[in-house]
Amino acid sequence: ERVKISQTRELSVPRIDDFRSLLKEDPAATIAMLKNHVWAWAQNEVGCRIVQEVFELGTRDAAELATELRGHVLEAVMCPYANYVIQKVVSHLSTASSAFVAQELTGNAVRVAKHRFACRIFCSPVKTETIWI
Repeated sequence: ERVKISQTRELSVPRIDDFRSLLKEDPAATIAMLKNHVWAWAQNEVGCRIVQEVFELGTRDAAELATELRGHVLEAVMCPYANYVIQKVVSHLSTASSAFVAQELTGNAVRVAKHRFACRIFCSPVKTETIWI
C-alpha cells in the first residue's frame, strides 16, 4: 500500500490554486487534462482534491470521468484520499452516473461500514435518491 501511495505522489499534479484557476477559465481543458488519470489522481492528497472539484461541477463530462473509477470502488473507499472522491461521485452526480458505486459495494456493506475510511461513504449526503447496497 505504501508503494502505491508513493507512486501516485510522483504524478505531475498542479498546485490546487493553479488548478482552481484553470477550472474557472477553461473547464473543458481541465477535464481533458484529467482523462485517463482519474484513478491515479484520486489516490493522492492533492490529486483527490482536484478530482473532487471536477465532480462538484456535476456535468456530463464529470460523469464520464467517474467511469474511470469503475472496478476500483472498494479499493477507493478504503483509501485515505480516494474515499472523498467516491463521496463526491455519490453526492454530486446523477443516480444513473453513480449507480456503479452501489453495484461494486454490493456484498461488502459490513466490511465497508467497519473500515475507518470506507464508512464515510454511508454518511455522505446523496443528491437525488438513496442508493441501497
